[in-house]
Amino acid sequence: MNKWEKQSISSNQLFSIAYSKEKEVIVITGYKILVSTDGENWQNTWSARFTCVRYLDYYKKFLAVGYGDGQISEDGYNWTSTSLPSIGITNGYMDIAINKNRVIVVGYKEAYTDDLQTWTQVDTSFDSVAFSDLLNCYVALDRFRIYKSTNGINWKEIFNNIFDYIAYNSYFSCECIYNNIRR
Repeated sequence: MNKWEKQSISSNQLFSIAYSKEKEVIVITGYKILVSTDGENWQNTWSARFTCVRYLDYYKKFLAVGYGDGQISEDGYNWTSTSLPSIGITNGYMDIAINKNRVIVVGYKEAYTDDLQTWTQVDTSFDSVAFSDLLNCYVALDRFRIYKSTNGINWKEIFNNIFDYIAYNSYFSCECIYNNIRR
């Protein structure tokens, strides 16, 4: 595909997309995990409610998180459960950030790992998280505030009273905001 075209995908909702050039695969999450090698033909590889998927270059794997447990895949087709701390089926992880080997997942709670095997839960709650190479730090967003952290564990509030609609408007993601912060 060399231009944008509307694709018909059988799924109730779509939340996140990840691409691996190395593996030549696109992964979309929602109430299913859908995989394609050409962007036109899609295969359902997993049925669960995942809110975010990322390709982790350092590990050469996909990570999908959401409500319930997380799933890891080397190819986008075959998924195995992670040891991500359970926060209950009604609460979920919403976003993923990575810097080298440190992976952070955020949502109702935060968890991090340095090896994809052992996860540590942190008592923080964010809606979105990203790592900024430019700032060399993680940036997280909750409903009204922006935080930063050099290690993804200890957070400092850097901006307060952000408008509620910005935090939940899809055009203003954490990735968009951190590129404009110079603190």
